[in-house]
Amino acid sequence: MNYIFESSAVICGNLRPIKILWKNIIDFIFPPFCAICNSTLKENEKVVCESCFQNIKFVEPPFCKKCGKPLLKVRCENCRSNKFVFKKARALGVYDGNLREIIHLLKYNRKLSLAKRLGRMMNLVLHTDDVLKGADMIVPVPLHQTRLRERGYNQCDCLSDSLSESSKIPVFKKVLVRKRATKSQIKLDPEQRLKNVEDAFVVKDKKEMEGKKVLLVDDVMTTGSTLNACSDALLRGGADEVYCLTAAVA
Repeated sequence: MNYIFESSAVICGNLRPIKILWKNIIDFIFPPFCAICNSTLKENEKVVCESCFQNIKFVEPPFCKKCGKPLLKVRCENCRSNKFVFKKARALGVYDGNLREIIHLLKYNRKLSLAKRLGRMMNLVLHTDDVLKGADMIVPVPLHQTRLRERGYNQCDCLSDSLSESSKIPVFKKVLVRKRATKSQIKLDPEQRLKNVEDAFVVKDKKEMEGKKVLLVDDVMTTGSTLNACSDALLRGGADEVYCLTAAVA
């Protein structure tokens, strides 16, 4: 019996070099191209080339110290229009150009390897902010079970896993749940967005949450209504403070 298992292990172990060989042959005949600029990808690049990642429009000062949006005026119009309960929010870049393309590839085209790179880049933002890097736990914005079954994965889970690996802050994926299905926020105006996610989230394990400083992770912040609804649920569920970190801000 042991011989059978050992033989199977040897066979399975020998398959990996064969797969790598075939991949190298296919890549040589049909070299992979960057999904954004169509340049040939190098050996260590996946889906999107390094040059396109470097050309992301990063969020730079001046930006709102509360919601993280780039400032066009002295006062933040977004914060004037919303009563945010989270302590502060930050984003890696502006939801435009290359970053928008990368997030769409991750969110709608199953290019999950992009979450690893985005998560590592989000960690750089985390480490420039003493408040954010003091978080006790990472919590991804959850999808409703119906949407999760349709898509097959939650991109916020993927980003959180990568961020957790880089920052060493543990990620908790099941403490916050979306208790009802909500419409897509894309075509809704700010007031509709607010009503759409109102009371849509709940903390499942209050003991796990009690007294914690939570880092809430999402892919894009537009008006901040989803992040605010999640933050409200986390605070009601026992969290001490909630900070937000997103890949992009619109």
